[in-house]
Amino acid sequence: MRLALPADLAPWLIGGSLLVLVALIFTGIQGFITFRRARYHVVREAARRRVIWAFSFAMPVGLLALILILIPHTGPPLLSRPRPTPMPSPQPTPTFTSTPTATATMTATPTPTRPPTATPPPIPTFTPTAQLPQSARSPLPSAVPPPADARIIFETLALGVDEAGNPVEPGESFAAGTHRIYVFFTWQGIPKNVPWTHAWYRDNVYLGGETTLWSWDVAGRGYLYFVPPDGYRPGEYEVQVFLGTRLQFRKRFTIVAG
Repeated sequence: MRLALPADLAPWLIGGSLLVLVALIFTGIQGFITFRRARYHVVREAARRRVIWAFSFAMPVGLLALILILIPHTGPPLLSRPRPTPMPSPQPTPTFTSTPTATATMTATPTPTRPPTATPPPIPTFTPTAQLPQSARSPLPSAVPPPADARIIFETLALGVDEAGNPVEPGESFAAGTHRIYVFFTWQGIPKNVPWTHAWYRDNVYLGGETTLWSWDVAGRGYLYFVPPDGYRPGEYEVQVFLGTRLQFRKRFTIVAG
């Protein structure tokens, strides 16, 4: 079995033994000087005993210090030092999720739906201009304004996304009972920390959405999806996407009774 000193204890042992050795040598030298110079026999005899005592202890202490210096100092520490473990911050579970990424970050298996048999109702007339919902108008900390050439460009709506990040069953009309509607888009020229918003409406009534700071690449392709609190019921829906306060696109789609 190989002897090794704990790495954190070795300096203290070596230093302590060397200090004791120096003190013993100093005591022996002082006693020797007193022995040579003292006039009285009793003083010289006491000094002689002190010299013998000091050097008798100095030899084993010096040997111990030498051994402590020569043996390895790679043993385990005398006391283990606990390392702090970061605690994960609790994350809320929203009813909608946005995942714009250059590559697919999730897989989805869409539930097959029957082709709609009912005739879609006529699409109502929407307000010609779109405005940010009231909940998205509060400024976000660290937000920066979007550059003039920053764009988010609509591609398509779909029921799902495959492993390659491509839309599954794209369209603009879907059957009631659909769990999610995916919105695919591309973007360009968007730096980090630009605020962006997606807002969802049913028959011109705001359902929900999210305003957050951009944290992805400057350009790429991605998607987001939304799950209404009451599910997708028959009606006319619209999704609006903003960069800052600038409308990027608005897309209407229909949910029909099965």
